[in-house]
Amino acid sequence: MASVNRMLLQKTFTCSVLKTSFIKAFLSPKVWSFDTSSLLRKLPHLNSQIHLYSSGPESTANILSQSMLIFQDGVDIEELPVLVKRATSESFPFTSHSYTGQQFQEETEFDTTFRQDLCNCYSVNDVFRLLEVPSDKVRGISASLALQKLHVLKYLNTDWHQIHSFIRSAVMRELYDTVQQDVKLLSNSTLISLVECYVATDGFSLMCIDGINLEIQSRLGDGILSVEELLNLSQVLSKHSGINHKPSVSGVKISPVSIVSENSSRLLSNDGDEQQVKVDSFDKYCSKAGPQVRTEIHSRCSQLRDHVWVHLTSRYQDIDENTFAHILQALTCDRKNLVSLLEKSLAKYWISLSPEDVKTSLDNLVRLRANSTVIMTYFGRWAYVNIHQMSLPLLLSFLNAYIHFGFLNENLVKVMERCLSLKGQLIHTDVLALCVEYCRSCQYLSPLVMDAAASHFTQYAYSYEPLQLFVVLRAFGQLNYLPAQTSAFLKKVESCLWDRFDQMQETQLLEILGSFTFLDILPKNFHMRVSDHVFLDRIRRLNNANKSAAFMWLGILKNAFALNTSQDLEKNHKWLLARNVKYSPLYHDDQKTSLLAVRFTISQLLGHHHHHVLPVYGCCAVYLSSDGLPLKITSVDNSCVIEGQVAKKLAILLRTSDHFTVNTQQLLGVHAQKQKHLHKLGFSIVEVRAGHFMYTWRHSFSAGASLIKACLMPHINFSKLKHETYLADKHFHGSLTKEDAFWSWRSNNGDDLIADDDALFSGSSTSRKDGGVSVCDSGLLNEKSVEDDKTTEEPD
Repeated sequence: MASVNRMLLQKTFTCSVLKTSFIKAFLSPKVWSFDTSSLLRKLPHLNSQIHLYSSGPESTANILSQSMLIFQDGVDIEELPVLVKRATSESFPFTSHSYTGQQFQEETEFDTTFRQDLCNCYSVNDVFRLLEVPSDKVRGISASLALQKLHVLKYLNTDWHQIHSFIRSAVMRELYDTVQQDVKLLSNSTLISLVECYVATDGFSLMCIDGINLEIQSRLGDGILSVEELLNLSQVLSKHSGINHKPSVSGVKISPVSIVSENSSRLLSNDGDEQQVKVDSFDKYCSKAGPQVRTEIHSRCSQLRDHVWVHLTSRYQDIDENTFAHILQALTCDRKNLVSLLEKSLAKYWISLSPEDVKTSLDNLVRLRANSTVIMTYFGRWAYVNIHQMSLPLLLSFLNAYIHFGFLNENLVKVMERCLSLKGQLIHTDVLALCVEYCRSCQYLSPLVMDAAASHFTQYAYSYEPLQLFVVLRAFGQLNYLPAQTSAFLKKVESCLWDRFDQMQETQLLEILGSFTFLDILPKNFHMRVSDHVFLDRIRRLNNANKSAAFMWLGILKNAFALNTSQDLEKNHKWLLARNVKYSPLYHDDQKTSLLAVRFTISQLLGHHHHHVLPVYGCCAVYLSSDGLPLKITSVDNSCVIEGQVAKKLAILLRTSDHFTVNTQQLLGVHAQKQKHLHKLGFSIVEVRAGHFMYTWRHSFSAGASLIKACLMPHINFSKLKHETYLADKHFHGSLTKEDAFWSWRSNNGDDLIADDDALFSGSSTSRKDGGVSVCDSGLLNEKSVEDDKTTEEPD
């Protein structure tokens, strides 16, 4: 076999994430070589020296690996398995140090009897007397049980120091030696219980800890532990900081009399120093309790826990319906990226998940703040398929998680509708409120849910808490929906809000009233109550965020009252132009960049002084003469003055999908009101698709201008314009590029979109020097009629 090519390929199953070494063997010498006489004795047909090359950083950690030796002769490939353990950073002995595959020691009849007898031991003397049997009887399982019981009693300090230290040391040494000798024969559950013991107590032998950890790492590398056992081990190791945790042993009981007497002796003892010495020391053989020892154990626990999670991650395919929820519960925020691995196998078993597991999983997704689209989609399917198992707590967990992540799932909507139709008036108010909030937050219009909410509210309105009132009632206006029994519902809304006026939070109350104006329902009876200075003082005492929101909704109410009182379009328009506020955050809907781009483009088409931003509504307005030409607009005392006779008014609205409900073509309440108000002010609406315009405008300014020009062409006579400033790509503000010209223009005109917030945080009711008046003197907040108030200058 002179032409035989041989290579050693490393397949590593490591117990560390980062400390992994890859071993390769080549025929020609590389960086360093290793005498493989032991390997050649195992493989006599390989008569040439094998040279090893080690890549990656050196590490002193013990890394358990499994490798394969592959050699090729022509087209024949033969694989020879070799177990490799990296003992140090300088040697790679080819010895099998991993789990040997021996059968676990079964619990004998003596071990069973010994376990039962331990339950009746309430002192260290009782355990020592129980251990007075031939040494060949007390083997690994019994020694492990005895160790755990003694550590429990030592924690309780029951007669521990009354026994001579030599006897304690001899017995403990024998138990530790027995556990170390038989550690390879102990079952996985016994090893985990030993880990739980040394994690929760002080003074456990460090040598025994190393033996237990080494055996666990061996079994980790060979995949002996099941996923359930890995999870249990991870949870046990997570308690490494629990010095005060009492170790628990399955089936072991502690006498309550002993506990009470021990606590009494501690409280009544006068020799505090002696007691402290007794607590701090364990015995001569074991480690002494102290910060350094606890730090060392903490480090070993953390390392072993990291190893466990490495193997849990690598075995994601073994996760099933029995372990999925437990893994999510065991995850911490620093490991929430592992949620993506759980998605891969969920398709196989999502249908088999139990309701308890689904509820636990949803709650833990919220706890981790892990928005998994795949998991949420499968859970939505599960809810639809298992609707007969949908309980009240489970439905609340579904709604809480899906609202938290803003995840719309039509299967869950169908489940909601089905539950509401079956329960009818018996539905719990919290469930009903969350159903309505889910529809509102996802902008999904479900007539069945909204009608059920209206019917339930009409009957049980006075049993609603203030927060439930707020969640349910604001949704009708914001989703632009009125229920079938409108009259009875609105009467109940008015009477309930009137009675609960002083109990409700100011911002929430104003949002409810303002939302109903989206439906052209004006709460006129509340005019005086929201005008009261006591109520305004309550608003001023709020924090800035709530204060700003409260005054914004107060402005919505005032604007709706003003425009619905008079039918005189010109008077309404003049009143609006006299207002100092540039826009309302509610109407502006995060379209500032798009609006700036539209205004910049119109400036190039019509000129800078032929358009402006309409106060309150934040849209671009153009005024035309009878010839279809734009009229010049000037600013006098912070008010817009139009030069010439206005024959037509244009309002350019940017439309996005967010302005509509996701399942219909119906506008949301705020945008429907905006459109209706513009019609009442005499404007013709020109709609521009914001996404299409911005995409075109970013690629070519001239193409964006052409798009706006095409929208305005039916209204504006471009052929008669004396000076059309539409520019091609090559002629743009002289030597400035298109981008530089836009940013230069924006720096000089962006302030048109900044609201004048003096009124929002004004504490006085005096008029401002700029001609406006504060919110306190607005038409909504005094006894004058809104019609009379239009003759004065209006506030922001």
